[in-house]
Order: sequence, then structure tokens, then C-alpha cells
Amino acid sequence: MVTKELLHHQDLLEWCWAAEDELIPKPFFTSCFLLDGLLIDTGAPKGLQEFQTFITPKITNNEIVKCLITHTHEDHIGGAHVLSEQNTIPIYASAIAIPLLENAHNYTYPEYRELYWGAGLHSVKAHAIPDKIHSNSGKYELKVVATPGHAPEQIAFIEPTQEWAFVADAVLPKYRVLFGHTCNIQEDISQIYDTIQRLYLATEGMNNLKVFVSGKGVFHGLQYLKERMKEIKTLHTTVQSYKEQGLTPEEILGKIFGEEGIMGIMTGGELSHQNLINSLFQWKA
Repeated sequence: MVTKELLHHQDLLEWCWAAEDELIPKPFFTSCFLLDGLLIDTGAPKGLQEFQTFITPKITNNEIVKCLITHTHEDHIGGAHVLSEQNTIPIYASAIAIPLLENAHNYTYPEYRELYWGAGLHSVKAHAIPDKIHSNSGKYELKVVATPGHAPEQIAFIEPTQEWAFVADAVLPKYRVLFGHTCNIQEDISQIYDTIQRLYLATEGMNNLKVFVSGKGVFHGLQYLKERMKEIKTLHTTVQSYKEQGLTPEEILGKIFGEEGIMGIMTGGELSHQNLINSLFQWKA
């Protein structure tokens, strides 16, 4: 396993975890963020031992008092039960996420995700998160923003004074593949676009904005959000143009990407170029 800690600010620590996999030479990280007593997300089930090593001294020192869940995919809730059951740390999530967390033990996903992120999720009791939540000392206030598209229940957190946005998987650095097909994650590119636009409006005027993307890094400025919207709109216009010419989604895939990528092949089409094309194709202009 690969772990790293990144101190972004005296009160903001990012803990990253990735599995070691010969098929994936570059570590594919997931992240947790600790901000003045607030822990955002809890990593993957396969990284539970490392996660416990990270959190145990911090719980002992009262450095973790609340846990906030962005969404219920396995790489974000793997250690949530340890906080709630063993350490009585309250868990907060969106109203949509609460029943999903309560039934997490029934959550199944394909073998390729089990191999990387691990299996065996535990059910978790969670509280409905308010529109705003304060850090332990009161220095920071996180505003909650609904960010569906990657997951219906996903939320992001914005700290307006520091100009920080914790967006989990809501805004990726590049859009070339999408979850879909037979996958239990059904991404919608039109909802993703609307979410990025909502985040842009919620952070308008923040000239020093930092966007924290789970496992992908920190991206600077509103320009990052504008670029992602422009990228998606350009893809949408291109796909709709081919659609008007009578091309099928499969034919459009060939025009834009040439052929399906290795990720689409390895996942049996669940994370693929074709899913992105299909979602763009179905999104009416």
C-alpha cells in the first residue's frame, strides 16, 4: 500500500492512500481531508489498517470530532464504521446518503474494484448534514453544496474565507471516460456539467480559490472550473453534430477516440469512452 500526507495549511491535512497493483504502475489515490477537527471521507476498505494508523493518535488528541461523507462509493466510506462504532465520532452525510450508508453491508461492486479498493463495507449510522457546519474551534465554516452527476447523493464543501472547495469526485481534471453500462455507478455528464456550474456560481469572486479533488490534487482558480465546463460543452457540441448527421454512438466513438481505451476493456465497458459518448448523445441540446 502507498500512503502520503500533504499539509496544505497549518489546519488542513490531506491523507492519501493507494493500492499497489502491477496493472496500475502509477498509484491511483483516494483522499481524506482533516480540517480543524472535521474529517472529510474515510478512504477505502482495503486501506483500513493504514487509515486506523492515521486516525488513532488524532482521535486520542481530540483532533477528529466529526466526520463528513461526500458520497457513498467504496473508496470514500471504507473506514467510516471505525469512527462511529469504535470511537463514537458522529458521521454526517446528505439525506440521500443516509439510507445508503445504513445498508452499506449490502453494497456490491465488480471484482476489478474489489481487487483495488477492497471489499467488505460496513453499515454506518449517519446524521443529516446541515447547510453549514463549523470546525472544532469555530475558525472555519463549511457550506454544503449538492453535487450530483458522479453520484446522486454527493455533496461538496466550500470554506469561503479561505476560498477552499472540497469537491471529492465532482470535478475531474479531464473527461474522457464515464461510469455506466452495467455498473452500479451511473454517471450523467449533463448533471456533472450542471454541478460544475453550480460550484462556479457558489465560488464566484474567490480569486484565490483552491479546488481539492480526491486523489487527483489541488487545482487553482475559477479558471479550472471554467475549463472543465468548456471541455464538456465542446464534447457535447461535437457529439450532437455527429448525431444530427445520423451517426450512432458507436460510430461517434470512432470519430472522437478512434477506439475504446484500455480502461473500458479492463472494466468490461463499465468505465469507458463509450459511456461518455452515450451520455453526451442522450443530453439534449
